[in-house]
Amino acid sequence: MSRQIGLPLAALALFGAPLAAQTRAAPDSAPPAPLCWTARPAPRCTALLVTNLGGYVDLGAGGGARLAEDAGVMVNVARRDAVGATYYLTMDETGLFSSGPAVRYRRWLSDSRTLDLAIGILGPAKNADRGALMGLIRYGVGPYLGFVLRPEVVRGCAWDQCQFAGAAAVTRFRVSVGVEIGSWPGAVIPAVAGLVGALAFLVSPPHIL
Repeated sequence: MSRQIGLPLAALALFGAPLAAQTRAAPDSAPPAPLCWTARPAPRCTALLVTNLGGYVDLGAGGGARLAEDAGVMVNVARRDAVGATYYLTMDETGLFSSGPAVRYRRWLSDSRTLDLAIGILGPAKNADRGALMGLIRYGVGPYLGFVLRPEVVRGCAWDQCQFAGAAAVTRFRVSVGVEIGSWPGAVIPAVAGLVGALAFLVSPPHIL
């Protein structure tokens, strides 16, 4: 599973580089729009669709890797400021999922560069985790590429105690770093991957025990 997550991490970095270059090279001449998938500050866009696909590596002794999809809507409330809400779905290297909502603030550093700050709550991913308070700091290079720092405060119990009723809860801090693909690629890539996976499942021969 670590290899399966590591390969998408490398693909995100390779895919994001030409997209970022394309963003810098092409001037934005789009007329004002009430809702934009390729995000721009006001007055070019009133509201923004957020669709980010990211790969993350956990720092610290435990290590680990995760994939995450982040989707929601933001509104440009001023020339350089946007606010909104998103919903996260993450999968760790063992194949376990966690999800939850977050509120998000964006500062437009220029017409293409952004700084996003978010805070949210993730539901439990496994019996050792009883949920997490999640933060996000994202530096966006155009609408397609972002570099992310994700600190989390996780509430759970020690692995060797979780099977016992009334096990004492412990709190631990973890940080992960990663790369995100945004805008339409952040939605198209997981959709295509899901479709390919579903087709592969349908056409694969049944396993006989």
